[in-house]
Amino acid sequence: MKHNALAPWRSIRHSIATRLLAIVFSLYVLFAILLTVTQMVMEYNKAHSDIENHLKVVHETISSGVATALWDMDDNHLQAELIGVTRLPEIGGVIVRDEQEEILASEGMNTNGTIRPTTRNTEPEQTKSGQKAFSYTGDVYYEYREERKHIGTLTLIAEPDAVFNRVILSFSILVINAILKTIALWLIFLFFSRRLLHHPLSQLIQAVEQFNPEAKAPPPWVKLNIGGQNELTQLRDTYCDLTARLHRSQSDLMMLNEDLENRVKERTKELKEANAELKKAYARLNETSTTDPLTGWRNRRFISEHLDSDTAIIARTYQEWMTNHIQHPPPFLSDLVFYMIDLDHFKSINDSYGHEAGDEVLRQFCANLSTLFRKSDYLVRWGGEEFLVIARFVDHNQAGQMAERICETVAGLDFNIGNGYNLQRTCSVGYACYPFNTFHPDAYGWTDIVNFADRAMYLAKTNGRNGWVGIRYSPQCQTIHDPSLIVEQTLDLVNNQDLFLQTGKSLPHGSINA
Repeated sequence: MKHNALAPWRSIRHSIATRLLAIVFSLYVLFAILLTVTQMVMEYNKAHSDIENHLKVVHETISSGVATALWDMDDNHLQAELIGVTRLPEIGGVIVRDEQEEILASEGMNTNGTIRPTTRNTEPEQTKSGQKAFSYTGDVYYEYREERKHIGTLTLIAEPDAVFNRVILSFSILVINAILKTIALWLIFLFFSRRLLHHPLSQLIQAVEQFNPEAKAPPPWVKLNIGGQNELTQLRDTYCDLTARLHRSQSDLMMLNEDLENRVKERTKELKEANAELKKAYARLNETSTTDPLTGWRNRRFISEHLDSDTAIIARTYQEWMTNHIQHPPPFLSDLVFYMIDLDHFKSINDSYGHEAGDEVLRQFCANLSTLFRKSDYLVRWGGEEFLVIARFVDHNQAGQMAERICETVAGLDFNIGNGYNLQRTCSVGYACYPFNTFHPDAYGWTDIVNFADRAMYLAKTNGRNGWVGIRYSPQCQTIHDPSLIVEQTLDLVNNQDLFLQTGKSLPHGSINA
């Protein structure tokens, strides 16, 4: 608040008008002082000259009376003359000398500023002022028988303060006149400097501070409270022209920016649409690249891209269970079941009815199996008439039931291959679960589980088909570090109770052969 209150005063103090006023006034004061001193010196010299003339006039007036008193040697008359002279204005003293310059009589002050007594040959006393007066000395003549005789000299001494008394009034008038002139000039110049310089400049400064180049309305014309044309009006005209051009340029720039923004928005919209189309095309391409064109099921590439994340989640879940909650039952619905499915005697279809009939059987086979699984499960054509189904995040204890349903569903199908022909086929199913060893969930990868399920399917096919085999890990067994042993020595491991098999459908329990 204090800073804001002092701001106008500071702006005035530092303004050009104030500085110009200070410079002009300083020069004027210096000039006025010099002029006043010169006038005072001239007045002093004039007063000094007037007093000298006055002394001459008085000398001429009284010299005849003094000459008579000296000729007659009348001391009383002479003293009376001298007293009369000292009573005249500005006469401080008078001295009468003879022809040998001996003082005959005096009254008042002598030329050294001392009082001359009326007695002869006595030393004068010092005046109180101690100032030295100036004097005029003239000869005294007496007319005797028409002959002028020189009988002495008459010295008139002016009062020490005579000149000062004469000039004091003039000096006072000069000083007062100088002061009044200075004050009047200061006020006049202050008024006109503020009116003609400070106020117009303040209006221009205010206009500059209030100018907003982004305003929609053009800047107003700056009106200066001065008449005529001068540098300030030219500055005002230049400023107004500049702001008008700047406003036009800013308006054009804003229009260009707006147009550019609209173009950018349109282009952005087009890019978004193109990007969306590109994403759709990429999705379609990805879908095509990961989808079997005959059956509509996924292919091996899809499994390679998506299964690692599932196995990582399940491995972490079982690791956390073993670390913190092993006293509780294992995690529920946290398993992957890999079903390897092979259509029995498919080659005979191709041989007897042709590949088109075989393709139609595969399509109907996949369409009917799709109804048994969820959309979140992975349905994969593994190759030829072999298919891989991965039931995600399920209970592994229900794996055998699902394998049974698969076999029953396929066995109950009538495959229409056209031309009034219907066929019936069965399938062989093998499955394995991930994690294969719940206490070591990361001991086997998902590719190992696929191999285990494929081995189980092979056992189902070699043992009569139209059935299913599941390979499970025995909890009493130590970790089998080489996954290939499980594939190559399955039955030996089963006999050693390192693995155990589950069978169903047409396969009798316990009669599995290699």
